[in-house]
Amino acid sequence: MDDFILILPSKEDAQRALEKINQFVTEELHLELNRKTQISPLKNGVNFCGYKIWATHMKIRTESKRRIKRKLKKFQQKYKEGDMEAEEIKQVLMSWAGYAKHADSYWLINKIFNQFSFSRQS
Repeated sequence: MDDFILILPSKEDAQRALEKINQFVTEELHLELNRKTQISPLKNGVNFCGYKIWATHMKIRTESKRRIKRKLKKFQQKYKEGDMEAEEIKQVLMSWAGYAKHADSYWLINKIFNQFSFSRQS
């Protein structure tokens, strides 16, 4: 992984840090920062590794929530049709929960787990 974020008290501190990082990367590693490198206010939150991060908390990105809901909807249909077993779905749910638990997502995890039914009735 080569992505990282710095949370600093001021824009000026961030600019100084970026200059030092850029100098190190260029002179010592003979690399360059990509054009996506930016300084932005923390009040907007930072999208990073599937999470939206603020100084005080972290949530799952909206698109990540939509993706798991779409996936589970498809899985539920496949399960009803007999094309997928409950154990396969449970493995996906547990994997996703492992990712989700790193964020402030207790209620979201419960909502996802509670909405999923393992009944093959229509």
